[in-house]
This record gives sequence, structure tokens and C-alpha cells, in this order.
Amino acid sequence: MTQVNLICAFYLQSEKIMKTILLLASGLSVVFSRPQYSYDRPPSGLYELPEAPTNQVETRVAPPSAAVPMPMPYELDWAVSDQANGLDFGHEEASSDGIVSKGSYKVLLPDGRLQVVTFTVNGDDGYVANVQYQK
Repeated sequence: MTQVNLICAFYLQSEKIMKTILLLASGLSVVFSRPQYSYDRPPSGLYELPEAPTNQVETRVAPPSAAVPMPMPYELDWAVSDQANGLDFGHEEASSDGIVSKGSYKVLLPDGRLQVVTFTVNGDDGYVANVQYQK
């Protein structure tokens, strides 16, 4: 081999070695450069202690019963009747005292029957329904 070839071969070999050393050094620096955490107590007197709790209980008074709204009477009625498109449904409902509600609703079922539901709602006693079908 000539002297130039030897110099080139040495240069290429030393470049590979240098790249390997740099790669290893950077990898090791990442591994060993983790942040170090420590906890030290804050200096005394930095924070004030909260006041000691008292045994007093705050009492709240319910609003007067006159502030509670009383139930109001109402009436509701709507219907759709489109025989050309096969639509027939509606709803009517009323309450004379705002506590007991009575009403009914109807809907035309796909099989051609008309379902009519008559119902009564009496305060907290629940919903009582009577379901009937008409042809």
C-alpha cells in the first residue's frame, strides 16, 4: 500500500472510532444527568397557622312558606290530523287546582288502530293510565 492509502485508511478508521466515542459519551451524559430532587422544610415563620376552629354552628332559617309558589291551574291541548299521510295524534290535559291533572293522548299506530290513553295524576300518588284501542 502506498503512503496515501495508509493515511486515508487511518483517517477513515479514526473517524469511525471518534463517532462511536461521541455517541457513547452523549448517551452516558443523558443517563447520568438526571435532575436531583431533594426536599427541605420551608423556613419557620414563613406561613401563618390558621385560626383554631370554633364550636359555633351557623343556623339557617327556611324561607317563609309564602315564598313557595303554589300550584297553578292550567290547560293544554294540541292535535295533528293528516289523513292523507296517515297521521293522527294529539294530547289534551287540564288541572283545575294545579295538583290533580287529568287528560288523554292518542296516536295512530302502524297497523291502523288508534291508541287512546286516558290518565290521572294526583300529586305524589302517581300516574294512573287507562289504555284503549279503537279501529
